Amino acid sequence: RIIAAFAHTGAIGKPLVSIAGGSDMFITAHNNATPYLRAVNVAGRGSIYWQYIVAGGTHVDTFSPFGYGLQPQLPFAWAAFRQLVARVEGGFHPPGAGSAQPVATPAQIRSA
Repeated sequence: RIIAAFAHTGAIGKPLVSIAGGSDMFITAHNNATPYLRAVNVAGRGSIYWQYIVAGGTHVDTFSPFGYGLQPQLPFAWAAFRQLVARVEGGFHPPGAGSAQPVATPAQIRSA
């Protein structure tokens, strides 16, 4: 009962754009983003939820200079924020709502 009080049900009431690092070893997309996407869709709210899986995105941006195909997520976070603003303030409806979309560059998170 205690956990149910703050559990993520997926019943979001406003548009939401999220990113997850495809190479995040601390909070893996498999154990976090994927189940959340499923919960949003089960709750019937997939039409207002956009999820992006950042190729090479890691939990700590300062890991990216080490190579291994890693890249910082901050530019993707800014792109996701711009998309959310375009959705809420401008009525822009990006494609791919209710699905996990792999992205390799911030430009793939469209805001126009």
